[in-house]
Amino acid sequence: MRHFNSDRRRALSWMTVLGLAASPLALAQDSYPNHPLRMVVPYPPGGSTDPIARIISRGLSDALGQPVIVDNKPGGGTMIATEFVARAPADGYTLLLAAGSLTVNPALYRKVNYDPIKDFTGVSLATSFPLILHVHPSLPVHSVRELVALAKAQPGKLSFGSGGVGAANHLAGEMFNALAGVNILHVPYKGGAQALTDALGGQFQVMFGGIEQSLPHVRSGRLRGIAVTSPRPSPLVPELPPIGDTVPGYDVTSWNGVVVPSGTRPEIVTRLNTEIVKILRSASTQESLLKLGVTPFPTAVDETNRFLVNEVARWKKVIDAAGIKLD
Repeated sequence: MRHFNSDRRRALSWMTVLGLAASPLALAQDSYPNHPLRMVVPYPPGGSTDPIARIISRGLSDALGQPVIVDNKPGGGTMIATEFVARAPADGYTLLLAAGSLTVNPALYRKVNYDPIKDFTGVSLATSFPLILHVHPSLPVHSVRELVALAKAQPGKLSFGSGGVGAANHLAGEMFNALAGVNILHVPYKGGAQALTDALGGQFQVMFGGIEQSLPHVRSGRLRGIAVTSPRPSPLVPELPPIGDTVPGYDVTSWNGVVVPSGTRPEIVTRLNTEIVKILRSASTQESLLKLGVTPFPTAVDETNRFLVNEVARWKKVIDAAGIKLD
């Protein structure tokens, strides 16, 4: 009996030691998060993406009980911020509010120091928003069908402006050319604001404009909106049909989404997804985002990652076909 009690005491003693040794790790896992988080934004403060980050970060801070600090790191075609997050510890404390450039840049630039699939895990998409296909009122077209017919009748005579080579509205135009079988010439500008100014002045005939910037001019009649680039009508401009109704397969939907470094523990990714989806589905968030000209777009983790894979593949196809490459 004495021998049994001695063995039992030793076993209990070892169990206690092992329990104490394991407890810091268990505590760390169970108490996530236990210090502030950082949401990195690849654009400057005050831009169109910045307020989206601040809406989500405020909601996350309330849900997680820790501050979520918005950290703007603009530059390098969004690659400075993206590379920073790709190299950050995979501990759930550094998040990236990504945009379409995450999946476009590897095909667009000759050197990119991150892989959008291998280096990141998608948490949830956050917002989506189409571009508006608009024309100068002097152009005698009122629909996508009429624009395609005119472009085919006058090859190389029409032109579309963009905010620069590789900009979202440039790629939207290249996809339109490829799928519609037309040749509308590209006129790049150093920024979307200058392009929009010249669109209003009739310096070129066609533009795929951002809703926030172009819609007021469409509403005033200074530009004629004929379609949206998303595959379904947008609640922001429900009167405009999708380009895809006329040009099968056309879909250019700009988006923002939250990603974290690859290797982040699944339970942390799930926790972040759960909270972000709740935030995006709340009535107050939806109202705030719609005022910014974007639609809430919450997704499950696996859906988010499938989306990223598909975006990489389809934009590589468009960019390679158009022969676009930046240094």
